[in-house]
Amino acid sequence: MLLAPLAPPPVLRADDMAASEGRYDVLQYLATGGMAELFLARRVTDDADELCVVKRIQRRYATDRHYVAMFLDEARAASTLDHPNLVRVLDVGRMHGRYYYAMEYVEGVTVVDLLLGAARGRLALRAADAVSIIAAAAAGLHAAHEACDARGRPLALVHRDVSPSNLLLRTDGVVKVIDFGIATADGRMTRTAPGVIKGKASYLSPEQCQGQPVDRRSDVFSLGVVAWEMLTGRRLFSARSEYGAMAEIVGGAVPVPSSVADVPAALDAPLLRALTLDRRDRYPTAAAFAQALVCAAAAHGGCADEPTLATMATRARTADGTAPERPARRRPRPLTLDDALASLDAERH
Repeated sequence: MLLAPLAPPPVLRADDMAASEGRYDVLQYLATGGMAELFLARRVTDDADELCVVKRIQRRYATDRHYVAMFLDEARAASTLDHPNLVRVLDVGRMHGRYYYAMEYVEGVTVVDLLLGAARGRLALRAADAVSIIAAAAAGLHAAHEACDARGRPLALVHRDVSPSNLLLRTDGVVKVIDFGIATADGRMTRTAPGVIKGKASYLSPEQCQGQPVDRRSDVFSLGVVAWEMLTGRRLFSARSEYGAMAEIVGGAVPVPSSVADVPAALDAPLLRALTLDRRDRYPTAAAFAQALVCAAAAHGGCADEPTLATMATRARTADGTAPERPARRRPRPLTLDDALASLDAERH
């Protein structure tokens, strides 16, 4: 996962990163966002020496009880999850008065990168590829939705920010769902105030847009939006403003995928059911959505296997097949997801 720095890196010494289960040698500052800083580090223990990503609460929030509680809620939710399609939490701790947690490092690309690669002609994003990626992401989400605490009580975890940037394809073809930073769950120390909306506007569910309580079916809707866009190569809710995007979402007008792009008609029904305005009419679980999508695709190329996805991830990372260099401190404005999908639209007309 390559993240461009959003601010000058904070001062951090490698020997600051002493943890209860190992030692972290900081290799690179990655980004600052929300209430935390991200670092690429090497985790050294008696049994392993592996790359990881360390997420640490920013200094300005480190003494604020509300933000500390939010950060610990996030760490707690993430650390309960154990599934091949979810990023693993390796360690949670406190260093010099600031909480952090360490996650596995994922070498690969996001779904955004895949769409950009397709727009630039570096790869072909087939229906079989999209269905495979969405089905794997659904498996990870279903595991999160089913997660329980140490006493076996359901956590009722909801991601709330399922979007192309939070779905990763590793270079070995494994899909990972990342960033449960704004997830909601029962048993949290902090609660989102009524009417407060969290998540990327174009991928919100109708109930999120309306400030209503959410459950796992909200993630099903958001994953349906990603699936619709991967299969059609277009934005589903394309208004320029957040308010405009939310107005489109609650309006409930979802074009039939096969009517706007070369998508097998068999995939229309599962996609449209996942994107139903009334959550009671959607698939009840992410697993049910995945099963319906995979079954519908069976007669139209099926699902791509992991070696095929691995090749695609490699092509998406670089134009010439060589490993990319570390991200520079300053770089030109990247091609956005809107740019990529607009380019795909232009190619089709």
